[in-house]
Order: sequence, then structure tokens, then C-alpha cells
Amino acid sequence: MKRERKPEMEKMSPLEVLSYLAQAPEREVLALGDRVRRELKGYRVLREGPGLVRLPLKDPRTGNPFYLGEVLVYEAWLRFPEKGVEGYGMVLGERPRMAKALAFLDAALALGLEEASILELAHRVAEELRRKDEELWKWVESTRLEVETL
Repeated sequence: MKRERKPEMEKMSPLEVLSYLAQAPEREVLALGDRVRRELKGYRVLREGPGLVRLPLKDPRTGNPFYLGEVLVYEAWLRFPEKGVEGYGMVLGERPRMAKALAFLDAALALGLEEASILELAHRVAEELRRKDEELWKWVESTRLEVETL
């Protein structure tokens, strides 16, 4: 079912949406993914399985990039022939159901299926992450020492 977008929810790119959804509560993503899977009909797996991704960092002193190590991920790349669209999902760790659910949601976004529900969850997660980050920085600020008092 196609719903109208709220103007404030149009600011995220599909990549940002999926990035936030990968950090969302798994049960919510799985439920939403299952809902859109039924609307997408059949699918074909193009690629699915665990992999390693290099973790890039930048040397703060020189600014040169280097790789800290590798991170285990699980990815799912699905094609939906009846709809003429593909979906891709990747998550940290070995969570195949979550990766597939993200692939379903990626395809649904491309087709405009359940768009309002998907964007609402992504915005809720983004707001929660922003709030947690703000709390962390407040705590960090409270530990700051004034050099003159030492």
C-alpha cells in the first residue's frame, strides 16, 4: 500500500534510511520486512552470506587513511523479477534474517511500498541515536577539567 510522504521525512537518502534501519530493533525491522515481502511476491537470491569488510580510519596526526582491521558482516542481495527491482541489505555480525529484511525494505523503498512506515522507523531510530549521542557528549563535557583549577 502506497502512502503519502511527510515533508520532514524526505530529507534522508535511501542509503541513510537503510543505515538507520540496520541499527533499529531487530524485531521491528523483521516485522516490517515480512510485511513488504508479501507485497513483493517471489524473489531470487543473487548473493547471500557472511563476509569481511575493512574498517577504515584516518590518522589524526597525518590525515592518511589506514585500515584498523576487518569486520564480520552478513549481506543479502535479492532480485524481485515480478516487480523489476533489486534489494540489498548488510548488517554487522552474522544475522541473515536481518540482512534479508533490509533487502526487502530496500526494494520496497525503490517501489514506494510501505514508504511511510519505513521512513517513520528510520526517523525514530535516527532521533534515538541523536539523543543517545547528545547524552554521551553531556557526560563527556561533565568530566572536563579546567586547567586553571589544577
